[in-house]
Amino acid sequence: MGLFRWSSALLVALLASSSSSSSTNAASIGGGPSAVLVDGATGTASRSPPGGSVPSTSGGVIAVVGEPSSLGLDDSSAADGSVTAFSGGGGDGGGPAVLTAGGSGASVGAASSSAGAVVVTGETSGDVERGLGDSGAGRTLSAVFSAKLSLAAAAAADEEEGERTLLIFAVSPEGIDAIDEEATLTGVRAVFDAEAAAAGRDAALEDLYEVRVAGVSSEEDAQKVLEEASAAASRSPLSSPDAPPVSSAVFDSYSKLSSSPSDDSPAIAAAVLACDSASSRCRRSSRARLAGWKSRAARGLSVDRFGKEASALLDRTLASYDRDTSVAAGLSSSPAPAYRLEVRSKLRARLESSVGELFELQASHLRRKTLKSFDAALIRATRSAERMDDAPHAGDERAIARRTALFAFDASLGELEVPSLGLTKSKALAEMAGALNDALTSFEDNPSAKLKAVKEVQKKAAKERKPGERSVDAKIDLVAMIRPDGFGNLQGFVGYQTPWGSQVTVGFQNDADSPEVIGQFGGVRPPFLRVQPKLKLDIEL
Repeated sequence: MGLFRWSSALLVALLASSSSSSSTNAASIGGGPSAVLVDGATGTASRSPPGGSVPSTSGGVIAVVGEPSSLGLDDSSAADGSVTAFSGGGGDGGGPAVLTAGGSGASVGAASSSAGAVVVTGETSGDVERGLGDSGAGRTLSAVFSAKLSLAAAAAADEEEGERTLLIFAVSPEGIDAIDEEATLTGVRAVFDAEAAAAGRDAALEDLYEVRVAGVSSEEDAQKVLEEASAAASRSPLSSPDAPPVSSAVFDSYSKLSSSPSDDSPAIAAAVLACDSASSRCRRSSRARLAGWKSRAARGLSVDRFGKEASALLDRTLASYDRDTSVAAGLSSSPAPAYRLEVRSKLRARLESSVGELFELQASHLRRKTLKSFDAALIRATRSAERMDDAPHAGDERAIARRTALFAFDASLGELEVPSLGLTKSKALAEMAGALNDALTSFEDNPSAKLKAVKEVQKKAAKERKPGERSVDAKIDLVAMIRPDGFGNLQGFVGYQTPWGSQVTVGFQNDADSPEVIGQFGGVRPPFLRVQPKLKLDIEL
């Protein structure tokens, strides 16, 4: 009932402004030219409705569907399931005819399929947030789209494609929050896609409709909505001179929609929508768990019991989807079961992809961690052998370190396995065995091993001899000085101690142009490079 406060004024504005020469006024809404084309109480339609005047459609047709009471009409003439036609500019005025229909059945489809502009009312911003699939306006949209798809498919072979129908989705804001237009359009598109899937049609919403979302909270907003609808009313197929009367068009459409097997389309569409809703809920639920795992894996940590937890998450998510979409599985004569399986397949593929990425990421971290630990174990084995002065012992220790690393990798990787998804450890284990063998055979060329050898040489070179031991040690130190052009504003030096104890020192100062330096060298520039070797002898007798 949220639109009741403006609907009457909205229709007054439309009927009074559709033709400047019209004599229709506010009083004609309830008692002016009108006709009941479909009687919702009896479920019957008439080509020549009794007791009413069938309006002209030369100015086009507008369909206002949704909650009948929101239009300010008497229940007797606008009951749920009825279609009532109003003349837009007097009995034979030039304004657009207005069709009203309530509910979400064939009457709504018959009225909307004859219009060039359709206004869907009765929706609030709160209904949009909760989801259109469970709202009255959502069911009304289902009826509008189902009729459009069904009737368009039946007439596709005989008629050329016409202009797109203008669809205005009128939303009444709740509170001070603005209407989320993007979310509303997404909901409308989801309803259409569900109806298209139920009808077995490969169609897009934009192919058949020009969709507008309009917030209506005042009479001025209502006036703008109906002015826009009135401007698009001529898109109706009934606006051409040779078109049948609106009563005949509505009768034919209502008869087809009522007798067609697609009369079960709302149930099929509801089942298809349930598949989409269930898939969205399952994705949101699983995404929260997967996000926590990804955060942990990104830091190089493993998820405890990842294999069992991932399998349980997959089984639980699919079981929840199957339970929530069981109705679609029972509609065996419709496209709903196939659509249910298609959505389930996509949901499973998405979950398997995320779990697979997590498995590979954790396995990669585990592989690097194992190789790093193995490298450290090889160095420890080498040190142990050196202390014992037993080279064969080093080989044994390295072999033990390899077996230990491979066993630890096997045990840790076993926690990550998800056999149901083909994520096993066999391939990774074989690759790790090869990587450990390569690390073992190339250990002597490993930077860590080389650094250890240099340190041992330095240690032996610095080892003090016992008293009384005779020796003669000779060492050469080098001192070099580089003096390029300049006045001494840049200077420095670097030194290096070789493993055998010699010292290399290189200095740098750009003072070759300095008068003081030139004076020290007898008026000539100093040499660019000067090297001074030093011989050191250490003799013990």
